[in-house]
Amino acid sequence: MKASEVWPGSEYAFVEWISRGVSYYPSAQRVQALRVYKDKDAYSERATTMVEVRFLNNETGEPRTLTDGREYHRDVRVRDLYARWEEHATEKKIRDERYAEQEEEYQRQRQERLDRIERERVEREARIAAEKARIEAERERLLKYLESRGIRREYVKAIHPNEIVLDRAGIEQWAGVKRIDLVKVDGGLANEGART
Repeated sequence: MKASEVWPGSEYAFVEWISRGVSYYPSAQRVQALRVYKDKDAYSERATTMVEVRFLNNETGEPRTLTDGREYHRDVRVRDLYARWEEHATEKKIRDERYAEQEEEYQRQRQERLDRIERERVEREARIAAEKARIEAERERLLKYLESRGIRREYVKAIHPNEIVLDRAGIEQWAGVKRIDLVKVDGGLANEGART
């Protein structure tokens, strides 16, 4: 604020070492101006406008006290008073309400997302269970078909979507054939043994 805007007895929002271009400080402290004066440091050419302030409780407006019971007074720069307290309190109320609305919306969206994830998980598990049941039913159907053709269940090693893997020894026994042995004859391969 400018020195011409500060009046003794009025309440202001104080932030130490205020930054330029920042319009709102949520951690501002409530102060009451007591006296405005100019202070010239020995090392600077220009005088700085200072304000003696009394620190107040942000909620109640009661003066804050030190540990010995005296009121907390301090000299601060005028430029560190960034707004009248009523303006700051109104802005804080508006921002707090907006934040509460945003937080409520965020929690609602989060709950919707969690519900959707849970619903999708349940649907996915149901689809997986249905697919497993379908695969098991298809496997059972194929096993019954093979049994009707005389191939026992223990001869079936695995059933895949495109193939059925059978136990070779079991099928040879079922078909009544001997194992065909391959031996090397004159540099080539020839079958030794015959089907019975």
